[in-house]
Amino acid sequence: MGISPTVRVKLLGAMLATVAVTGLAGCDRSTPTVAPTPAPPTSQASPSPSGPPPAATGASDYCALATKILTESGLMVNNKIISPLEETMDNLKAVVNLTLAAKDQLLAGLPANVRSALLVELQYFQALKDHDFSNSTPVPAGFDNAMKTVNAYGAATCGFDFDS
Repeated sequence: MGISPTVRVKLLGAMLATVAVTGLAGCDRSTPTVAPTPAPPTSQASPSPSGPPPAATGASDYCALATKILTESGLMVNNKIISPLEETMDNLKAVVNLTLAAKDQLLAGLPANVRSALLVELQYFQALKDHDFSNSTPVPAGFDNAMKTVNAYGAATCGFDFDS
């Protein structure tokens, strides 16, 4: 069973890729306007055995963790995001849960604009989880722009391929 078009549209580009980031069609590939700078250390949750690696400290750590989350959730194969038509509810639940479990690590070391954007996406991921992944989950203000910012960073910095 695929993710409903409503949820897919809301999540396009997210995550992580969102992260999160499922679908990711229409990604803006421009380089972020703020260069990556290390953030102050953040607290980190203990990773589960199949959970995220230790805390990220910069762009390469963010990319490694985002790749791990997207791959484990089944949304990425060989650094390419799968087609939205191939996504499942299990993919969505996995990427949301893995992303929320690693939120402090993902936020560490990001440029200010990407960090702010990721916080908006994380707000939506938490709402999805809180609403049992309902299609009627409210989308936070600024989500579309946040998604574009995170996607652009993932493409420019991590080499994620959103055109597949």
